[in-house]
Amino acid sequence: MHATESGLTTPPSGDPRAALVIGGGIAGAAIARALADRGSEVRVLEAGDQPARGASGNPRAVVRPVLARSRHDPLATFYSRASEHARRSLVLHPDLDRPNLCCLAGAHVETEHAHELDCSAHGVTLLDAASASARLGLDARAGFFLHDALTLAPAALCAALLAHPAITLRQNATVAALQRNGSNWAALDTAGQVIGRAPTAVVATGPALDTLAPTLARALHRTTGVSIQHAPTPSAQRPRASLLGPMSLSPTADGIAVYGGHWRNSEPLKTQLAGLPSRFATLVDGASDHRVVARLHTPDRLPLVGPLPDMAATASHFAPLRHGKPPAGEPIYQRDAYVLGALGGRGITSALWCADLLASAVYGAERAALRPLHPLRFLVRSLRRNLPPYATGR
Repeated sequence: MHATESGLTTPPSGDPRAALVIGGGIAGAAIARALADRGSEVRVLEAGDQPARGASGNPRAVVRPVLARSRHDPLATFYSRASEHARRSLVLHPDLDRPNLCCLAGAHVETEHAHELDCSAHGVTLLDAASASARLGLDARAGFFLHDALTLAPAALCAALLAHPAITLRQNATVAALQRNGSNWAALDTAGQVIGRAPTAVVATGPALDTLAPTLARALHRTTGVSIQHAPTPSAQRPRASLLGPMSLSPTADGIAVYGGHWRNSEPLKTQLAGLPSRFATLVDGASDHRVVARLHTPDRLPLVGPLPDMAATASHFAPLRHGKPPAGEPIYQRDAYVLGALGGRGITSALWCADLLASAVYGAERAALRPLHPLRFLVRSLRRNLPPYATGR
């Protein structure tokens, strides 16, 4: 057994030679590929008619680090490592080559508080409004330019990750339940029919987490984001790098994608777009398509990665934490079941790193790197503060 944060332990690995992955978005595609690269036969069950139909389906996304007031901030540390791992993966894997993913280097982050952030990291340049506008080729405000950021097409990345001979993709496969039958997990559809079976299962999509682990999902927040695909735009009028802010925009193969905006409600699209800066209003006027997507994220903005817990049994064992005493028993987990989810709006940056960590753990590697991402961390924190076990609900 491996010790983790707050006395938690994670179970030893079972048989990872065959695995079910629930979800064909960036989280599911990343963990499927990481397991397949290690020798697993992987069956991916995707509810939509093709991969990346949910929150991973925006036309563009940016792989980038997160700057904070201190480089030792947990978010800054995690996303710097995740960003570096993603860039390295895009270089080392021949089938993840940048041209096929429509990669574009660099991104400018607009902020009025750049002076409060630690911008000393390699590849970061502070720019005033004039310099930023000149660099991007459109009206931009002051902020910092991330030279190592990569803008790419998430759907293309998902397709490339899933294009492995050991991965089988089944589409239009909604998983309504997971049942343990002997040495295998069985995935059941809404009619109760078995649509996949394997010794190891990974829940790697928000909607499935809501359905298959609802008590765990109560600790998460739900936000809504919008993306607008602009009509084709001449290349001379497209920005030369992504512009990131409350609403962001990136060049695509034939136009400009406007996206972003996270709200903790589902207001009508027109209301959501009311906050779009007026300097981008002409982009909205010519929009050819739009999509509104829901995302799950954690209160601390770090993903959930690790073994899938039995929340009720573990909460009972950990009840003494309310009184400052050690747990009365070990945490209880679903046998050979894992979760990789709640990636929020930064999933394109974190998915490959999280998948590599989880796949390594499934195959028996040291799990210390998973401690900050442990699925039980919010239960422990709530109990230690003598709050209801799921006080961090949406």
